[in-house]
Amino acid sequence: MPDFEKINGVAAASIEKIDGVSLSSIQSVVGLDAPAGSGYTNAYTLDLDGAGDYFLSNTFSTSPFDPDNGTVVMWVKVNPSETATSWLFEAYDDKQSTAEGRIALQYFAVSGSVSVAALNAQYQDEVSGTYPTRFCGAKTASSHHGKPWNRISSDYGDFGSSSDSMYNAQLMEGSWHMVAMTWDTSESYTNPANSTSYTGTMKLYIDGVLVNFGQGAYVGNGSTATAVGLNGYPSTTTINKIRIGARHNASNELYGLIDDFGVWNATLTATQIRNLWNGGNGGILYTSESGVNMTAYYRFENNGDSALVGGVGGTLTGGSYQNTDLWP
Repeated sequence: MPDFEKINGVAAASIEKIDGVSLSSIQSVVGLDAPAGSGYTNAYTLDLDGAGDYFLSNTFSTSPFDPDNGTVVMWVKVNPSETATSWLFEAYDDKQSTAEGRIALQYFAVSGSVSVAALNAQYQDEVSGTYPTRFCGAKTASSHHGKPWNRISSDYGDFGSSSDSMYNAQLMEGSWHMVAMTWDTSESYTNPANSTSYTGTMKLYIDGVLVNFGQGAYVGNGSTATAVGLNGYPSTTTINKIRIGARHNASNELYGLIDDFGVWNATLTATQIRNLWNGGNGGILYTSESGVNMTAYYRFENNGDSALVGGVGGTLTGGSYQNTDLWP
């Protein structure tokens, strides 16, 4: 038997047989339906117009997020007409009136003489009783906003230059892409600007490729971020809501398409994330490899209860489930 503890909430001791059987061939696990994904199809996707549209999960009785280790993976297609800064998702504790731990992906749209955008992974950390937001981001242009806040080194190179080593998130507009963010409060990284090491690392992947690691403290759009570590949000925070396509307060809605949203309470490896990307062909996020430690998964197959892992459905406000523009 593989080295795992649970499959979709079923204890390993209760599993009669699984070795050598592909996911598509599994009919039941001790009388329970197999994890969704057997006979994979993708017939619908979430369609949001940026004006009051979002998907809100029901309340999780047990948080799908771990403060020290975790992963979020989703497919997204940003509409080329998107000109506002929007949130791909934000996960939060619905019992808190103030922010003491949130996790999110932000699409930072810009306009002007240089038209680029940044994709920022956000984690609201705990530092001596305060809760600053840490950013791990992919690209904006130094010629447009100066050095962006989400760069941890002194300079990754000007946008489009030979020394430019970051991803222009505007390339996400008009086509499907798989985005992944991970966090690990025990993993160290080194700031390439000064060779200083920090404990706690966020990573950001686009289409299976690592585009940034480490994180910076927010200092404003026109300044270089200060590299920092990552401690983890406090034990008093229980992230039990996920708003997909907008912020926790239903603002900054995304204009675009979203599909296959997954959460893990472990940090997926670069190889696992690349395998989910599958050369751009995609596929179900719940596989025999990735399904271990998966805690929430939304397929958006034309209903709000397409929660394949975690057992918690949700409600679509505005928007629709469309079946004409599917990934990949």
